Amino acid sequence: MAAVALALTAGVGGPAAGAAAAAGPWTAPGKLTVYVSATDGDDANSGGRKDPLRTITAARDALAGHTSAKARGTVLIRGGTYVLDDTVELKGAANSWVTYAAYRNEKVTITGSHELPAEGWKKLTDLSEETLDQPQYSSHTRLNTPALREGVWVYDLGAQGIDPGTLYKNGFNWVQDPFAPELVVGGDTQVLAQYPNGNSCATTETDCHLWGTGDKWHAEGPRDLMNVDLDARFGLQDDWNSSGTTPRAQFEDKKQQLKDPEQRDTWSPEEMRRMTPQIFTVGGRALADDRYKSWAPEAVPTVDDLGTRGFGEYTDVPVQLDPRWIEHIDNTKAETEGWLSGYFGNNYANDMVRILSWSDDRIYTKYPSMYIPQDAWTKVKVLNVLSEMDTAGEYYIDRYDDNDVLYYRPEGGTIEGKDTTLQTFDKNFFLLDGTRGVTLRGLAMTGSLVSGVQLLDAVGTLIDAVDISNVSMDAIRIGRTTDTITSMPDYETLRGGHDNVVQNSYLHDLGGGGVLLGGGDRATLERGNNVARHNEIARFSKLATYTPAGYLYGVGNSFEYNYVHDAPHMAVQIMGNDMRVNHNHFYDVVKNAGDMGAVYAGRDFTYLGNEIAYNHFEKIGGSNDALYMDDGASGVRFHHNVVNGSNSGVNLNSGHSNTANDNVFIGVKHVGHGGIYHKKGETRLPLDNSWVLQSRFNASSTSVRARSTALRPRPWRPGTSTTRAGRRCIPTGGRSRTRRSSGGTCRG
Repeated sequence: MAAVALALTAGVGGPAAGAAAAAGPWTAPGKLTVYVSATDGDDANSGGRKDPLRTITAARDALAGHTSAKARGTVLIRGGTYVLDDTVELKGAANSWVTYAAYRNEKVTITGSHELPAEGWKKLTDLSEETLDQPQYSSHTRLNTPALREGVWVYDLGAQGIDPGTLYKNGFNWVQDPFAPELVVGGDTQVLAQYPNGNSCATTETDCHLWGTGDKWHAEGPRDLMNVDLDARFGLQDDWNSSGTTPRAQFEDKKQQLKDPEQRDTWSPEEMRRMTPQIFTVGGRALADDRYKSWAPEAVPTVDDLGTRGFGEYTDVPVQLDPRWIEHIDNTKAETEGWLSGYFGNNYANDMVRILSWSDDRIYTKYPSMYIPQDAWTKVKVLNVLSEMDTAGEYYIDRYDDNDVLYYRPEGGTIEGKDTTLQTFDKNFFLLDGTRGVTLRGLAMTGSLVSGVQLLDAVGTLIDAVDISNVSMDAIRIGRTTDTITSMPDYETLRGGHDNVVQNSYLHDLGGGGVLLGGGDRATLERGNNVARHNEIARFSKLATYTPAGYLYGVGNSFEYNYVHDAPHMAVQIMGNDMRVNHNHFYDVVKNAGDMGAVYAGRDFTYLGNEIAYNHFEKIGGSNDALYMDDGASGVRFHHNVVNGSNSGVNLNSGHSNTANDNVFIGVKHVGHGGIYHKKGETRLPLDNSWVLQSRFNASSTSVRARSTALRPRPWRPGTSTTRAGRRCIPTGGRSRTRRSSGGTCRG
């Protein structure tokens, strides 16, 4: 690129869209300002207002190394659509102290989506027999009735060089891969071909899913899918954490409790994906008219026994019975890439398994579910099956043998006059790595299979008045989490930075969550001071559970004055200390999951000092709670909230030193409920937290970790709290200090 002469301007322009109340940083004199225009810019230009650059990365490079806290830079982006082939990476001091903002009130859209021009779409019933005989259209015969074929349009992605993407196994506790490519029409995300149809059922309604018995959902399940030889293949549910037969039993927090040290090594993701999958017998709606036979080829798969066995009483149970892929499939008759997605072993964490084949009245699958499957929990959908594309808004991509053809059933039977894009971009829009003082303002970002904006070790970032939509994972992530398949789900964050703010933004239609607020050090209780405030976060967590509107990990981060609505799962998750969840409105959340709360905290009794106050909880779905304090959650203060329409207000599930006061409960079945485990005669928390505590609380301090491995913390008892490296601490004055988990006198 030719050298760019920077335009030094004073008093140019006005505030960006959505930020009219505040003076823009470009209004002060003596600023380094570069202009960008997608319509008439050129990266060989000077970057002045009348001679703009064309790309955001060129503007970044023009300012690199020229800015500082006393000489801030500004990139003013003119209205238009900016299609990214790669992430806009901002790194270190060279890219710090720069504002990237929409120019005045112009609409700036940054996207990774591929436009699908109208001329590329063809109506299926208009294609000639000669065209349909071409190999890439071989799957069209699976739409085998006039009703299924009528109104379907096709797009040859391969002919246009458009990547069709990949469907990966995703779900709770699995390492997250990019989700399925999403089709967006007129700004609305369409639905991957599925059965049953519908996504708005309440927790106990059966129309939108296939079910087992439904017992754990308090629903009358139609027994569409029932597990074969459940106990023989996986062991008893009561022994799931000690059997070694499922991926979750292979995590560190379970295996470190085994007596034999040689059994404590954690498996790789590849090893876990080769663990024993489910086999179902079909009934109910799946059996009616042999419907299940259209979901996969007919075959009994060959199974490889990899020789591993379970633990203890389960040493005779094969742990890795890995079925081979079906080698030869007739793509004109059989589906090749169907999935079951939903709940298999509980009612709070989703999972996905691949439909491999069928034979007689059985369905064989590939890949395990994270937890031991149970008929009482089974509640799933069939996804990515062309023969089920019978409802307007559904789509399917045939990837078999590189066919790469997109099928779509549009509303009204026509694609004409509709803007269509396909999301296959699997990168962030912006990555801020080690920057200081960067601002993103007034920008719209849409169309990524991962998260929208990622911050790592960033300080003093302001993300203001942005609109992020149609990303398959989280809108904004401050820090990186360590909750992966190969370790215990310790919910630590790495590289969270501090003093970053997300405000005045609209984050919506998200496969994952809204804002991850990582940051702070749990070993020293140094605060992160990352904040999400005055945002609207809507229609999130569509593809993955435990992806809330606000994640609070680490120490000292805040989620406040936000409007959060329309989600199947939780709104906020707290995994750390000294967090604030205040002045928010939570509406119509936890619509599909069970055993969950709008705000969820817990699984470590050293997560102290958290406050949930002055919030309005309204229309919390199913048998769920406004606040769910899970195994061992402690030191939570819940006060001055209004709960209107919920099964219960507060679920106190063990733990200590929790308070709930000055709240208003309206239309609530239980104001509070839960179990205090020591009252049942137990001497420890419901989790064996000794190893968990050492790993989580001391992971960021090498010296403390080395010392703590030689200690065995005593079980928590009323009147004590464990706060440092397994030492029992007697809180000052005989009471637990909830704001600082290091208070009191500790005895070694």
